Amino acid sequence: ALAILMNADIVVAKSTLSAEEAGHMAALAKMGQIVFFSTAPIIGAMFPIISERYDKGSKHVHILLRATILSIVISGIILTFIYIFPKFTVSVLFGSQFADTASQLSMMGYAMMAFTIGNLYVSYFLSIRENRFIILLWIVVLLHIYLLANFHDSVHQIVTVDATSFSIMAGSSLIWYLVGKRKRLRQLVHLDERLWRLLFKGI
Repeated sequence: ALAILMNADIVVAKSTLSAEEAGHMAALAKMGQIVFFSTAPIIGAMFPIISERYDKGSKHVHILLRATILSIVISGIILTFIYIFPKFTVSVLFGSQFADTASQLSMMGYAMMAFTIGNLYVSYFLSIRENRFIILLWIVVLLHIYLLANFHDSVHQIVTVDATSFSIMAGSSLIWYLVGKRKRLRQLVHLDERLWRLLFKGI
């Protein structure tokens, strides 16, 4: 599912845009992936640690929080640099012939930042065996494909679709986590209430 989200834009660009525009889209995607791959080690390190702690029943939320903050900071630094120096970034990575893509680079960087946060939480859910989220992830994939099928007339439209879909992915991941955490808190509260009732009943 994640592979489809990351590569669908290139496939659509190659089949619907001119060769030049498709090349620009491919360059944008590669530049955007700098954000993703710069935080990949964080996710790779987080997964086994949380998985092991979850199996042992140990606390692990602080690890997720640290991974989230670190990913946002690293992504934010790269995105800020891209925003301030878009033409310089494009020229260094791909040459002046791709200068036209500079105007879309910030949007693509933001899209990949959102994808990174979404991917972080997908990895977290998998590490704690929360497989139900996969259903929601596939809904996002289908939405992404639908949007690309209807909005692909220019590089700008495709990048906007990426930003929209990845934002929905990140947002739904955070909401899913918060809802799940709220349910667990309610369960703890109800458990405490039952314990108090048993204690008072015995007095």
